Amino acid sequence: MCIESWVATYADHLSPSTIEHVTTHWHDPKLLRSQVEKPGDFFAVARAERKIGITGVVAVTREELHLARLGVCREHQGTGVGSRLLDEAIAAYPDAQVVRLEVEQENTRAHSYWRHRQFVDTAMSMEQIGTDRIAVVTMVRRLK
Repeated sequence: MCIESWVATYADHLSPSTIEHVTTHWHDPKLLRSQVEKPGDFFAVARAERKIGITGVVAVTREELHLARLGVCREHQGTGVGSRLLDEAIAAYPDAQVVRLEVEQENTRAHSYWRHRQFVDTAMSMEQIGTDRIAVVTMVRRLK
């Protein structure tokens, strides 16, 4: 994933130590490989000349999906890459009735994107990430 995009998105409201934690641990190639290889879960990468987007979905049940990650490099945002990755992920689970995800409340650009994709806010919680506590919004999209 484009770590630069992640840093640019969160640098104004997360501490440097949290950013270091996330970019070191959440984007670790070994972790990503284990997610790619996990049976039953969906993982896709969009590429041009280099990786430009990534998505991962965990099938909670046959009917419920959890979108664990969707990211697109800044220079490719707004080109439809993220929407294609999301649509491909959902299509991989024809019995799915609902998709759930979490988005940081202060990430207004992402929150707007998800609303545009017919996700609605259903809950808010506080989570500890690295050294920071953040407000996280749970969003859900009904598929059927």
